[in-house]
Amino acid sequence: MQGILLGTALSFVFLIASSCAKWKSFSGDPSRDPPASVKESPQPTITSTPSDNPQLNPAPMNSVHRTDPIPGVNELKLLCGTAAGSKVFEQSAGRAVRIATVNMYGAFSSSLDSLKARIELHAQNILKSNADAVGLQEAEDMLPAGLSVEMLARRLSELSGETWHWCFLRSNPHAPLEGDSTPGGGGPLSAAMSATDGNTKKLGLSSWFMGDAIVSRVPFGSAGGRRISGRFASEYLFCQTDQCRQWALGESRVVMRAELMMKGQSLHFFNSHFYTNITSDSAKSQVRQVSEISSYINEVSAKKKSPSLLTCDCNSLPEGGVRAELLKFGFTDAWSATNSTKSGSTGGQNLDAKIQTATSRIDYVFLKDVSPAAAHLIPEAAAPTPASGTIFWPSDHLGIVVELKSQASQ
Repeated sequence: MQGILLGTALSFVFLIASSCAKWKSFSGDPSRDPPASVKESPQPTITSTPSDNPQLNPAPMNSVHRTDPIPGVNELKLLCGTAAGSKVFEQSAGRAVRIATVNMYGAFSSSLDSLKARIELHAQNILKSNADAVGLQEAEDMLPAGLSVEMLARRLSELSGETWHWCFLRSNPHAPLEGDSTPGGGGPLSAAMSATDGNTKKLGLSSWFMGDAIVSRVPFGSAGGRRISGRFASEYLFCQTDQCRQWALGESRVVMRAELMMKGQSLHFFNSHFYTNITSDSAKSQVRQVSEISSYINEVSAKKKSPSLLTCDCNSLPEGGVRAELLKFGFTDAWSATNSTKSGSTGGQNLDAKIQTATSRIDYVFLKDVSPAAAHLIPEAAAPTPASGTIFWPSDHLGIVVELKSQASQ
């Protein structure tokens, strides 16, 4: 027995060492095969360095120190900040709050120049939708480029004149078995993996992380997050390619939350990017992710009773396990509750198409102890890319915006 335990321990050590030495990339979509690696050590960042796009040169952000975890709840500390504007959010009596979810389609999928142009489109589309708070997937932390959610918050503030708040939590790359000792997620081993990530080389950066974020004109109270358990071992065994095995072994996911401080009550806003489908057993990992998120929501609600919501790129169709499990947990699918005939397809948008091409509903806003008044696809603007002049959309996902019923109408 001692020999078995020692062998297992040595295997874990070898696994971590091999991961740091041979890391390629876990970019958020196993169908994308990024290039090889470079070396340099990343540092955690709060503020962006100036970009070559004047519209995205962020002024220094103020750290939002009040977004601490809830006492008594085991949570990770997020990276948070604010883009100050001349106006602050004021919720008039009876005003409905609007919640949205948007997969940003990170720079790893294209280029930094493309990301900068697409952030401009994201900001315009969010403001057109009148969203007050947005759950973001495929947000990024890049040196020296900065945080994409911070860039977005700055542009939202510039366009609206309002103050916008943001929080971010890193998901990948993450060293197996490493704890999250750094604010915003990760630790020394994860930092080393980030410095050798294929996306770091592709983008010409010294480090690159992907994660989840929330951006909001509604002020934040407490905030925190958790790392989700890794995939089941059966997924690794079912893999037929090296790329699939790499994903099954090392992909990591997180869930993060921010407490929205609305007039008369608070609202716990959770956001997550679910595991992708890489084998026939991937649904098990997704269902376990639901279970861990549900437990987290229960713990937060037990300490601070308020309505809860979850935004996600769930990587699961309406008939799949994620939605079914969340409905069992007491959540309402805001889209299906307010749209009996519209498909609500969000996934599969071609960035170069001149028309809407989304064919699958995999992005959701789920509500608990609060009801939806309406749900719509975010009005998306297609625009010419500065580099090529072709038509593109800001993401390969369409966003959803949900108007909540006001307290008076609940």
